[in-house]
Amino acid sequence: MRRLLWLLCLLVMLLPARAEQGYPPLDSELVFSGRMFDSSTSALRFLRRLTALPWMRAGLKETEKAMGIKLEGDFLDWMDGRVVLAVVRTDGRSPLHHLFGKTPESPERTIAFNLQTLYNGVAMYQLERGKLPLDLESLVPEYIAALPAEPTEVTYRIEPGAEGAWSIQTTYQGAPGPSINSENELTPELDVAEGEMPRLNLILAFRVDDVSRARQALARLVPRLANFPGFTVEQAGDSGWDVAMPLFSVATRLSSHWLLLTDNPTLAEPGLSSLEGQAASLSSNPRFQRALIHLPERFRNYFFVDVAGIVGHWPGLKMDDPVLQGALESVQSVAGTTSYRADVVVSEFFVCLTPPAEHPLGKLLSDPGPTELTLLRQAPWSTAYISVIDLGKSYDLVKRAASVNSETDKIFREVLGAAEASLGLSFEKDLLPNSTGEIAVCYEQLDVLFAAIMREWRELTNPPERDSEPESESEARPSPSPAPGWIPDGPPPETEQEAEEPAGRAKKVDLDLASHPYTIIVGLRPGPARQDIMARLREKLGSRVRLKPHAGVDVFYTADDQVAYAVHGNYLMVSTGGSYRLMLATLDSMTGRVSPLSRLDSYRTFIEGTEGRVLAAGHQKVDDVYSLLKGLILLSGAEFRPEATALGRWRDAYSILTIEPGGIRLRFSVYATEQIP
Repeated sequence: MRRLLWLLCLLVMLLPARAEQGYPPLDSELVFSGRMFDSSTSALRFLRRLTALPWMRAGLKETEKAMGIKLEGDFLDWMDGRVVLAVVRTDGRSPLHHLFGKTPESPERTIAFNLQTLYNGVAMYQLERGKLPLDLESLVPEYIAALPAEPTEVTYRIEPGAEGAWSIQTTYQGAPGPSINSENELTPELDVAEGEMPRLNLILAFRVDDVSRARQALARLVPRLANFPGFTVEQAGDSGWDVAMPLFSVATRLSSHWLLLTDNPTLAEPGLSSLEGQAASLSSNPRFQRALIHLPERFRNYFFVDVAGIVGHWPGLKMDDPVLQGALESVQSVAGTTSYRADVVVSEFFVCLTPPAEHPLGKLLSDPGPTELTLLRQAPWSTAYISVIDLGKSYDLVKRAASVNSETDKIFREVLGAAEASLGLSFEKDLLPNSTGEIAVCYEQLDVLFAAIMREWRELTNPPERDSEPESESEARPSPSPAPGWIPDGPPPETEQEAEEPAGRAKKVDLDLASHPYTIIVGLRPGPARQDIMARLREKLGSRVRLKPHAGVDVFYTADDQVAYAVHGNYLMVSTGGSYRLMLATLDSMTGRVSPLSRLDSYRTFIEGTEGRVLAAGHQKVDDVYSLLKGLILLSGAEFRPEATALGRWRDAYSILTIEPGGIRLRFSVYATEQIP
């Protein structure tokens, strides 16, 4: 998820825009708007710098030859640099429904979607249990939320095949229907006839600063598309062309200031009118107006999703969970922008919410809380990656959000279950009720990469032996862990030592836990519950636990040093995969031996701009990534040294999720300050 958020942030950065540009039609549901470059002059300068490189010049020459165009003479010298991308509603139904929803006009698409969902459930069942389910009902609710309910005249069944193969067959309208086999092959393949691909109602518009040159260039270039197989071109007025391709068509229209491309010709004229300010546009949408209030006054770009408009025009869109359905109906819009200032880039995303007061989101919005997370502030300044969440406030929302999709729900429960099994603790019964609120996860990318390589190597060199198929379901389930109680009460020993191992109670550190190099820090309230948690943790990790104090804190290690844990103040720290150095660095920071993250100027600047209650926050050192990019750019040629040097300055990236009046804000900031406190 974090990678997805950073990708979205990068996408917004790559589509910069200014507020003075035109707006798409009023019923636009999804909008990206920005500047590709400051002006045609700056674009031409950059192109000429690129073509100074022999390899770039040769590649561009071949591309232009194949397409029959000149990039400089045919395009860049008449473009303003501003661009608008929008998905527009036209027929009372969200066009996104055709992509992600079940299409009533095409039950075959719905059946194909259902078969893929069932395939995923069967595959996961077989992977975990080593056998096929007796029937598809056995997948509910652990592997899929429910069996498909639509179309109502379709039945699904699983059929074993030869040599371990299997398939899911259907009966549709009394006859054999589509099927999917164990190789994830759909039969028959979904056939989309020419011209039947659902329209996205997509608008792509470019601002034009010289309409006369634009018209001349397009009149010369667009007809050449007819030379491609399956393409046809028809003139539409003085400044328009309709281009038909094998699966869809594109209408091209030119106005006084805009070049517009769309897959729905009926959108061409309304789209140009709204962009030219001659008809109602997105700027008249109250949800868009409200979203802009939560963005910075001056922004270089924006994106906007009219969530309420999509939900209101999406037939049959409903969540099984009433709380999730209420959350969906509470979301009005999502908007984001990126601002550039000296030595900092800030991307912000705001989700406008109007939940009922009794809904969990309503309670969350009205619940005051901290504007800073202690575990982030106390982390070592050199921490490569740390993520901190408010455990009590975030867990239920994350759990419910994961349950929206059977696959994400499965992943969530698998990850949580693996951690609980490895630690011998229940997240909901042990950690959550006794937590002070915060939990942090630290890691370094090289450790994670090395651990992944080693896991793959072990699987290749030591494949797991397949046991005989259990005779009953009860035999297939692992035996429960022995009850705790053998760990003696009282404080741990003061010197490095090994505890005696009770007869018949030999323990072994879980390999899966030991091969994941993460340090987890969770706040636990003092009392009998915390003592019980510590005793059970020591039992689970094994009896051969040695003690080695660090920074005045007792740190316990397993015999192979793969797992370590300690308690400092109200914090329980557990390091796995041999990553205990991260825990030791955190102890150094908490005890004042090294400078914490809060000593960095970038951290103080970032936190000063925080408003509202903090749900989650994180920090990442990004100098390694940008230094690599700097080196790659320098390989292109010395003339790109200014850009390479600018990229190489970035050092610290921060992210924070806050609850503010009216919604939830997600903010990313990257700082170029070089500082060693």
